[in-house]
Amino acid sequence: MNISLNSRITGLTAQLCVLMLTLSVCVSSAAALPALNEEEHINASLISAAIGDQIRKNCSTISPRYFTVFRSANNLEKYALDLGYSTVQIDAFMDNKKEKSRIKNAAQTYLDEHDVKKGDEASYCALGLSEIANKTLTGKLLRAR
Repeated sequence: MNISLNSRITGLTAQLCVLMLTLSVCVSSAAALPALNEEEHINASLISAAIGDQIRKNCSTISPRYFTVFRSANNLEKYALDLGYSTVQIDAFMDNKKEKSRIKNAAQTYLDEHDVKKGDEASYCALGLSEIANKTLTGKLLRAR
């Protein structure tokens, strides 16, 4: 009986060790991820989308490429998931008012740096056409009518 009990304890100990090792690897992988607001590709993509949104709202001759925008948003979410972020983390980031404001401010800074003036449709259109011609991420989300 002692041998049977010892083998069960040894088996359970081994299973517990494997479980603990697996958990520690998962936790350390999650801990190694930077905050979503520090992930360069994700932030650049969101800022580009915000720039495109301002251009399309303020230039009557430029519109969004809705299918491309939708596909890009899905690809960006998949990218974040593939990096190891959870759906909960992604949703919390996207719903965070402080993060939305930060992205909007970064987009406004870009517009300011490119001489876009509020109320000046021509300046939005000029930037939009430039972005489209240069095939930037923002430009790929827009189309000239």
